Amino acid sequence: MIKVLKDSNFSKFITGTTVSAMGSYAFNFAFMSYLYFETGNDKRFVALSQLFFVVGMLLGNLTGGPIAQKMNRKKLLLICEVARIPLVILMFVFSNTIWPLLFLHGARTYFAGMSTPLKRTFITDTLEPEHVQDGNMAFTISYSITQILGPLIGTWMYFYFKELQLIILLDLATFVLATLLFWKVKFDGGNISKSAFRIVNDLKDAYAYIRQRASLSSLFLKHTLVGCLTGILLPLILPFTVEVLKSTEKEYGVFMFVFGVGGILGAIISKKLNARLGIAQTIALICLIEPLLMFLWIQGTSLYFAYFVFGVWGGVFFLRATTQFNYLAKYVSKDYLSRINGLFDFVFTITSITATTLITLGGTEISTKSFLYGACLIYGVFIILEIVINKSKFLEVGHEIT
Repeated sequence: MIKVLKDSNFSKFITGTTVSAMGSYAFNFAFMSYLYFETGNDKRFVALSQLFFVVGMLLGNLTGGPIAQKMNRKKLLLICEVARIPLVILMFVFSNTIWPLLFLHGARTYFAGMSTPLKRTFITDTLEPEHVQDGNMAFTISYSITQILGPLIGTWMYFYFKELQLIILLDLATFVLATLLFWKVKFDGGNISKSAFRIVNDLKDAYAYIRQRASLSSLFLKHTLVGCLTGILLPLILPFTVEVLKSTEKEYGVFMFVFGVGGILGAIISKKLNARLGIAQTIALICLIEPLLMFLWIQGTSLYFAYFVFGVWGGVFFLRATTQFNYLAKYVSKDYLSRINGLFDFVFTITSITATTLITLGGTEISTKSFLYGACLIYGVFIILEIVINKSKFLEVGHEIT
């Protein structure tokens, strides 16, 4: 991994990616704290902020993959960063008004969703095949760093200042800096398809590509189930911290910090574990471990035990993410990679929306613990059924994918 980071082009890209996400994570978690406390601890508004967030991501994912296949990817990356700057400025203007903030939050997230599949495709575009695994590891670690610092910065700034303005200014500064870094990246824009631009048909082709490959279909379904789990979990971390553990938004920030620390460790061991166990076994094992970790975390035995479990959970979560990136980069044709990445992001987001909507509808009638227990049970049962029925050993059959 050190070798790819020494590449000045890749280091600028990965630094820009980290910086851009840092401000967004800081604002996102501060905003959830703001909504939770400003509405009298109503978790429905926390879920609503995630709903706007994931809808923006959904629309971005839906269009980002096909557009990235047909357009110069460096130019598109710059457009996604620059377009968010005026939206963040408007957020500063409406910093004390909930509904305009929600809509602007969703609007700027659209460009984040659009940029996600093309950032992952950038790795295979610019690195030699033997370095792609290290590039994916670096990419995952960069997101772990944003998980460590972003939520901690956002929640602690809100805890001390009880306002969003400074956090919004920080967010604005990160977009400007990321734009400058991406501008300096030397990249010809990647292989551009000359076929007609048809989003629906492109996504249909990508879905057909997945359906024709048992291993890729198995991975796609697992990713869908993780999206459901994440849609329930993310909006409920803060209510769980306050209601069950009797803590504050400061401890909420620490949860995300330890999750990110675990994520770095998970990304670091991914290459050796993939080589030892194989991609299929690694993903299947992680999918079985995650509901067990969630069950332990929900118990709320003590704050420090909850920190420990959440840190381990971060490790396995990012280990799975890195393994999945490695699999797609190794086995999916470059002609389809951008669209497949976009479709994976799309299904993750649409299932997150569905799960998060349940909280907005039943947030006052159903307790936080009940929501989490239900999500844990459903995820555990369905992931076991998926592994038994689809037999994840198909993931090892590389000739199905090329």
